[in-house]
Amino acid sequence: MISAKIIADSINAKTSDRLTTFIVKFPRFVNSELLRHRNFSFCSASSRAIPSKKLILSVVNDPAIPVFWGKNQSGMQSYEELPDNDEVEIYGIDDIGGYVNGGITCSSKKAAETRWFEARDTIIKYAESLLSIGLHKQIANRILEPWQNITVLVTGTEWENFFALRAHPAAQPEIRDLAYLMLEIYNKSEPVVRTPLDDYGSNIDFSAARADCLDLDVFTKDLDWHMPFSDKMPEGLAKFEQLKVSIARIARLSYDTFDGEINVEKDFMIYEKLLGSSPIHASPAESVAFPIQSSRFVGNLRGWFQFRKLLTEETSTDTRIVKHKVVDGKLH
Repeated sequence: MISAKIIADSINAKTSDRLTTFIVKFPRFVNSELLRHRNFSFCSASSRAIPSKKLILSVVNDPAIPVFWGKNQSGMQSYEELPDNDEVEIYGIDDIGGYVNGGITCSSKKAAETRWFEARDTIIKYAESLLSIGLHKQIANRILEPWQNITVLVTGTEWENFFALRAHPAAQPEIRDLAYLMLEIYNKSEPVVRTPLDDYGSNIDFSAARADCLDLDVFTKDLDWHMPFSDKMPEGLAKFEQLKVSIARIARLSYDTFDGEINVEKDFMIYEKLLGSSPIHASPAESVAFPIQSSRFVGNLRGWFQFRKLLTEETSTDTRIVKHKVVDGKLH
């Protein structure tokens, strides 16, 4: 089932740059179509992290299926769907991959649906078999992916190119339907106006505003934050505590849902594990940001400074890499 919801929508009072965070759900088999839009920040459910039993139940009770059973033709798009009113005979598949007469006659569209679910049921059996011999879920879960729906949190300021390409008849139907739904929701939503502080003007060197150079609790409290899940925050939390909860809640999507009450202590622990680990896991900190005085990019956001850029080691380094240097036009 394809769905979309805006969970944070903000606009910079100085520059009118709009920052929007969606939670979307759609068939995993078109996830690559979304990931091609590199100006977005993502956090998504992970096949490696979700327990296998939970994943199997999801592909049984809420399987990903094509929204358009396109008829085979040359080219990338199919503009004609398999018919409902013809009759074809479905052949069975024996244990060694051969075809046998199944004795079932139905429309070709229904035949495609039948085969889709037969393939799912067969793969579930193989996944369960792999798990029974001790294989880890990060491998066994992968073969279930064609029938999985995926939930993704996506944040960005650059939505026009996405809508122009994906909310378009030439796009694959599953990502197309998602994009049309997101466009409708985006146009109906009224973003919250957030004002940048004068102290953080367009000429400020934000690279100096790092976690090792400042008290983040003091630094963050007066800023007007775009913060997913701010509407679900318990009362009494300081601004920096709210930021921790928001970032942890975003990270939970990799293995959990957003249902239920916020467990603040657990979220604090998740935050410390994410941003205090080595290597650091910083991507959930990209969807939390404050407005700046200029319409320039900080990271992948225009007119907004994402929390990730406050972290001293937002990216990991590796001493094993051979680093070359060019001197007088020659490689050294």
